[in-house]
Amino acid sequence: MPRPIRLLLLAASALLLLQTALWWAAGLLLQGRAAAWVELRRAEAWQISHGPPRRSGWPFAVRLDLPGMEVEGPGLAWRAEGLSLRWNPLAPRQLIAEPWGEQRLIAGPFALPYRAELARALLPLCAAAGAEARLEMAGITAPGLRIASGRARLTPDAAGIEVALTLEGLDLARPPPGPLGPRIARLSLEGSLSGPLPAAGGATRLAAWREAGGAVVLRELRIEWGAMSASLTGRAGLDAGLRPAGEGVLVISGAQAGLETLAAAGLLPPAAVGAARLLLGVMARPEPGSGVLRLSVAAREGRLFLAGLPLLPLPPLAAP
Repeated sequence: MPRPIRLLLLAASALLLLQTALWWAAGLLLQGRAAAWVELRRAEAWQISHGPPRRSGWPFAVRLDLPGMEVEGPGLAWRAEGLSLRWNPLAPRQLIAEPWGEQRLIAGPFALPYRAELARALLPLCAAAGAEARLEMAGITAPGLRIASGRARLTPDAAGIEVALTLEGLDLARPPPGPLGPRIARLSLEGSLSGPLPAAGGATRLAAWREAGGAVVLRELRIEWGAMSASLTGRAGLDAGLRPAGEGVLVISGAQAGLETLAAAGLLPPAAVGAARLLLGVMARPEPGSGVLRLSVAAREGRLFLAGLPLLPLPPLAAP
């Protein structure tokens, strides 16, 4: 074999060995970072478990598969058949997390199994302020519900974390009786969570968050459903009994259609339905020429008030 060809083959072999070594090193680094993150969350009272990690993706990316992923904290848990972590050298500051198979979100006694045709989280690998984490989902299917698409954005800063969430095309398999129909066109939220973040809930952490001045700021919580659209803005925290406490403003159009649907579905107790009808018929005043109602909302002393009338009890988020 001619000498130049031998040299070329040797150089190619050396590059291949170097690339393979770098791939293995990156895989070990990714696995180490994942293990360190798990240990940090466990120190914050989260329980995290998964099966033996599997590395793949050679030669263009590093992929770490974690089968049987389970994340659990006080009152909240998430489970998936597996979670894939991918790192691409062409985007070295970003980690891609993709759960697969059936997933389950558990909050207290409620469990929501679901699947997603697309589920992808784009996570920053730097802890600098303003480092944004994004979530993209599509084709989400849960019992009685299908969501066409969803996206979320989380941006930490010195004061806390900024949150933006949008869900579009929510189709209800069994819509409640009433005039609103089976499709919620859009559900969105923009706001922030300030103060030291309560890592895993629980009375002690929630009390510490309250004492440090923790608050939830809603710049807008909005729903567009049939003939009704409504938005809520306000600010809330916790009182000494760890119950929601705050105030805001509800702006709503098509309020009658929304109330009749909630009442027919039994989602409001009879006393709350009567109070709401009183508000619509007597107390609420639409903006001139718009047909839009503006109502004050307040949470205090363990009750939710709408335009000054008590509607619903608000239990503590955790036993104090």
